[in-house]
Amino acid sequence: MKIEIDDEYADEVVAAILREMYVESLYEIKMDDRHTDDLECLEELIIHIPPVLSYLMPTGAYEEFMQRVKEMKEND
Repeated sequence: MKIEIDDEYADEVVAAILREMYVESLYEIKMDDRHTDDLECLEELIIHIPPVLSYLMPTGAYEEFMQRVKEMKEND
């Protein structure tokens, strides 16, 4: 069975997964109940995910997502 997925849909799927990873990583760092090695990996993720998201997502959607993350951080 061969399933074909167009590039645009694949980008949306990858962006959704990365957004979820990004938010979860921020939450895990905030909770700070991990070992130092785990925190370093999470910090690497939160540094490198936004540039990839900015490439995969339309500009307006990326800016809106990052604004929501910023508001989430401020409210915690």
